Amino acid sequence: NNLYNVKCSETGFIDKKDMKKIDARHYCVLCISCMRSKMYKEAAKYFIRAFNASPVFVAREGYNLIR
Repeated sequence: NNLYNVKCSETGFIDKKDMKKIDARHYCVLCISCMRSKMYKEAAKYFIRAFNASPVFVAREGYNLIR
């Protein structure tokens, strides 16, 4: 979580497209963590946030996870 906060604070070095991927990946990790802990309501919330940040990235990562 600290790494995410550092990346969010350095937005001058990261363009908007990459920042959306960072956000989506952060929320995907939280979603998977909640799923493993059987916290399904929280997992759904993080999935929606990830999907809103970058739908293409989430779809690609989901496909790679299933494969």
